[in-house]
Amino acid sequence: MRQKSQVRKKYRRKRRSFSITTVLFLGIAVYLLVHTIGYLTKDKIGIFEVQASAEYSSSPTYTGIISREETVYTTENAGYINYYIREGKKASVGTTVYTLDQTGQFASMLADTLGDIQSLSNENLKKIKESMISFSTSLDPMYFKQVYEEKSNLSISLIDSLNMTALENLGNTIDTSAFQKISADESGFIVYRSDNYEGISPTDVTASTFDKKNYSSTVYKAGELREKGGFAYKLVKDDNWTITFPLSEEDVLSYNDKTKLEIYLKDIDVTTTGNFSTFKASDGTTMGKIDLIKYGSSYCENRFVDFTITEKDVYGIKIPKTSVVSKSFFTIPKEYLTKGGNGSQLGVNKEVVDTNGNATVQFIAVSIYETTDTEYYIDSSNIASGDTIIKPDSQDKYQISVSAPLDGVYNANKGYSVFRRVEILAETKDKEYYIIEPSTKYGISPYDHIVLDSKNVVENQSLY
Repeated sequence: MRQKSQVRKKYRRKRRSFSITTVLFLGIAVYLLVHTIGYLTKDKIGIFEVQASAEYSSSPTYTGIISREETVYTTENAGYINYYIREGKKASVGTTVYTLDQTGQFASMLADTLGDIQSLSNENLKKIKESMISFSTSLDPMYFKQVYEEKSNLSISLIDSLNMTALENLGNTIDTSAFQKISADESGFIVYRSDNYEGISPTDVTASTFDKKNYSSTVYKAGELREKGGFAYKLVKDDNWTITFPLSEEDVLSYNDKTKLEIYLKDIDVTTTGNFSTFKASDGTTMGKIDLIKYGSSYCENRFVDFTITEKDVYGIKIPKTSVVSKSFFTIPKEYLTKGGNGSQLGVNKEVVDTNGNATVQFIAVSIYETTDTEYYIDSSNIASGDTIIKPDSQDKYQISVSAPLDGVYNANKGYSVFRRVEILAETKDKEYYIIEPSTKYGISPYDHIVLDSKNVVENQSLY
């Protein structure tokens, strides 16, 4: 019996076909991947938001040496000294300034009275608080000796305040026959400290005078035993004083023609004006000298003073110096600017000559970045040096050749960089910012966004 032959059937495997949808999906995925990687790896462009116009100080803080009419008085005899006038207060002629106690009995009476004092007056507390605030704002971390000096000053201020309160409480119980009472022979402000710069005049000041390693001062305490001829007190005659300070080359250019300067004294929150002059110190340093007739008594305990010159205060917009870029533009006479297109575009009529020598006129739109009385500063990708433009309604021609630089920033409001003109008025005292004119035509306005570092972008670059 014949067996049926087995017939093998061959099946053809179907090929997979990519649909258009799949191809588009993969294309979009690759596009997004490439752009995501590009975004993550490219340098980020910093943006700065312009703040509202304000008053800014472009003047650094100057440190000056104080000169004044001052006299140091010494003790006529040895003894324990106690003061009747608080330091910094004014004494009139005949006012008792201090007493000398040769026996030490007065010191015992004073100690007993101090034990009954529970607290200082508001005036005394205010003075000590002001001293601490002034010290904290003027501390030089490289001159740690100041900390010990201030500690001594505060201790003495506290003791003097307690002594004065005790003296007031003793009143008429003091037997004055047991003491030598010394009165002021002229009026002035009383100081119980001395330094090695007493009697210094502006012409004595050199650059080394400001090195605090060369300066020393001593604060004298009430109740101490003084030898005959020892320091008793110093008297500053009046409020007249002189500040001498070194000038930089920039300062000399700014102030050399000034006869008066307005300054701000931060320690006492006062603005005042004094007569100003300059001179060459013995070491060749150019010094400035300000003569003042007010507020000298506020600094009678000081030899150094920090101040700013308010004439350098500027009203404007503050922007980072890194945002500013200089760019060159073509300048054209104003009468060559015209309107074209739909009548709203500003531009110029450019002469175009073909290969056969035939001349035609083509309107070229331009952007204006600055204007003067006679010229416009323009820019266009279709304008080049050597091009000729034609005056509207005339046959007069002007060949473009002159270019001039302008300072500006890149505005980022539209998502791409657009140059905008800035007028720099000054720089801040920390040298990090420019103060610019707040109402510059074709410029920037408060709350605009500008590129933080202009070196990272070019004109019309996409920023986001």
